[in-house]
Amino acid sequence: MSLQVNIFGLITSVDQLIVAIGPSSAKEVVVVSSAQDDIGSLIYLALTVPKCLACTFTAVSITQRIKFSLASNAAVCSSADFTYWSAPVIENALFTPEGEGLVITLGHASNSAGKVGKFPCSAVLIKTGLGSRSECVWETSSILSVIFGTNPTILPRDNVALTQNKIKSANTLSAFSASTLIAVSKPSVPSSPGISSGEGPIKIEPCSAFSLTFDVLSPRNVQFTWTAVGVGVSEISAINSYLSTLYTNALVLSSRTS
Repeated sequence: MSLQVNIFGLITSVDQLIVAIGPSSAKEVVVVSSAQDDIGSLIYLALTVPKCLACTFTAVSITQRIKFSLASNAAVCSSADFTYWSAPVIENALFTPEGEGLVITLGHASNSAGKVGKFPCSAVLIKTGLGSRSECVWETSSILSVIFGTNPTILPRDNVALTQNKIKSANTLSAFSASTLIAVSKPSVPSSPGISSGEGPIKIEPCSAFSLTFDVLSPRNVQFTWTAVGVGVSEISAINSYLSTLYTNALVLSSRTS
């Protein structure tokens, strides 16, 4: 960070100056350049801003006092406001209702990592399981949509994180966002897979073979559960015991199945 400071000829070296932001001392204070005007000596300082260890961000920013004082006499000083900006963090990550992607919400506006339009998710996210050629797009500067690629494997309670050294606050004055792991949650109202077609007999003759097939519209692999209903508690119980072992979209029973 660079600052312009009026010194009024009081110092000849930065060793004679103490710079503090809040309770922490600034590091690596150096003179970038200097000049003389009608008021006094004018110097440009560059310094490393210390981390705000006392900062508890309840908003996008927090203000601390930056103070310049003489090392030989702390009473000779000047101060001004300095603003620390909060780096965006993932507030939540949800599956879309249909399960074909994620919606990731940051706590506040970001610089979007400089990305516009669709781009590979690896540019901003650390996560495997999004599928081959997954894409991301910023809906707003704080809402990221993830579009799964081919054969995604990510599940609820799996973790995602922001890529290091990519995301900052919208004004780019914050530090980079940390790569903190956040668990992905189920959608608030998940959509059930829609049956696009089904094929099978309306009536089955005794001891005849039986085949029933359903096709389902879903971007993810679907697991089927089969259940028989009807009269005859013992018979239905035996059939359902067998059906509980089947998970594909096709139910096939050979003739004389018992």
